[in-house]
Amino acid sequence: LIGWLFYVPMVLILAFQILVLLKSRDMHYSGALCPAIVIDENKSLIAVYTDLSLGIGSYPIICIAKKKLPRDYSKLNTRIPVAGGYNNTEDYDHWNNYTPFPLPSGIKDEKVIQDRKNKIPTKEWLKLKSEISKLETPFKEGYHIIDRETTNWKDIDTNDIIWVYT
Repeated sequence: LIGWLFYVPMVLILAFQILVLLKSRDMHYSGALCPAIVIDENKSLIAVYTDLSLGIGSYPIICIAKKKLPRDYSKLNTRIPVAGGYNNTEDYDHWNNYTPFPLPSGIKDEKVIQDRKNKIPTKEWLKLKSEISKLETPFKEGYHIIDRETTNWKDIDTNDIIWVYT
C-alpha cells in the first residue's frame, strides 16, 4: 500500500510534465511568427518586434526578454524566428501580455527554423534593427512602445495600462 501511495503521485507528476512539454513544443510551431535579434549574449536577452493589436489598429512594441538559446543562436546580433503567444487580462483594444518562444529553443529541425526565418518580411527585420538602436542601454526586460505618434498608441494613456510581463 505504501508503495502505491508513492507511485501514483509520481505517475501523475510525470504525466503533467509531459503535457507541459507538449504544450510548449506546440507553441513553438503554432504561435504568431515574429523577428527577434540577440541583443545581449551575456544576459541571454533578445529583442522581438511585434504588434499587440487585437485585429483593429496598430500597437507595435519591442519586447525584450531573457531566453535561453542553443549555443549557435546565442551570439550577438543573431536573427531568430520567434513564435509568440498573446493574452489580454483587462478590457483593452490591444493585448497586454506577450510571451515570445524562440523557435531554436523548441525545434531541432534546422530546415524548419530557416524556413520560418525566411518567411519573416525583410522590412520587419529592418524595423526591429532600427528600433533596437533607439533603445536605452543597458537594455531592460519588458515592453517598449514604438511609433507612439503614428500608431494607435497616441490615442491612449499608456501609463494606465496594466502590463503583464512573463
